[in-house]
Amino acid sequence: MILNRVARRFAVALVSGFLVASGVAGQDALTRAKDLYASAAYDDALAVLDQLKLDSSSPDVVEAGQYRAFCLLALGRSDEGRKAIAGIVEADPLFQPAETQMSPRLVTVFRDVRKQLLPRIVQQSYAEAKAAFDRKELEAAAIAFDRVLLLLNDPDLPVSSGTTDLRMLAAGFRDLSKVAPPPPPPKAAGPPPSIPPSARPATAPGPPRTYGPNDADVTPPVVISQQLPPWRPSKLSATRRDYQGAVALVIDESGNVESVTLLTSLQPDYNPVLLRAAREWKFRPAMKGGLPVRYRKVVGIRLNPSE
Repeated sequence: MILNRVARRFAVALVSGFLVASGVAGQDALTRAKDLYASAAYDDALAVLDQLKLDSSSPDVVEAGQYRAFCLLALGRSDEGRKAIAGIVEADPLFQPAETQMSPRLVTVFRDVRKQLLPRIVQQSYAEAKAAFDRKELEAAAIAFDRVLLLLNDPDLPVSSGTTDLRMLAAGFRDLSKVAPPPPPPKAAGPPPSIPPSARPATAPGPPRTYGPNDADVTPPVVISQQLPPWRPSKLSATRRDYQGAVALVIDESGNVESVTLLTSLQPDYNPVLLRAAREWKFRPAMKGGLPVRYRKVVGIRLNPSE
């Protein structure tokens, strides 16, 4: 009996130690894979990456996929490498790796894949934004059209007459999403005939219009305070690369941030911190005809480990 209890305790301790060791190994796996890639041990690096299990919300999932693509391309497995790059672009169409991380050949392959995929991604993103507009989900539609416009300004998107038309449509629907009135309330029964028209309640005014960059007669808001919260790269992010994203702000007539929406994710741990900080930013309000007005503004965010 005593021997059985001792054996069980030893087994539990052994398993616990194994789990701790596995956790430490998991934390070091991406760094080890990158070291192997840097030493041209592509097969070994790929084996480590194939065993690496990262949650989809992990800030390192894109970087792991990126190095997997690099290894495949270095091994001459071009079709698999391009497919891996396509997965990265589909997950985050605005992501672009720093060119200092790659050889010129890899830069060319990555950009070629983006150029092939971006036209379809833009069309799909536009269709999703238009569907939200048709459902009268105006705030969601405005955010989605902002993202479409960011994609349309991407330097890797091939220029064509179709993209010019789509930019005009996206900008127009984005502005309509900001100014369209809410659906009217159900029609109530009219007042009794004995109540004179002058005594009937006045119709409540609609919400104030929200202006934007396409309104040429509006002076945009001016930054008073726009402090970014501190950021440090994760321990696994040994490669010094930038992270780029964007937020959409609605700035009220007092220059306060009325709402903030993340258009492009930066890092899962940093996103909520950024959104909280952005709500405290201060501006001199946008002006139209000498009067302050609400304004929708897109702010690009760039995280650089070296700064």
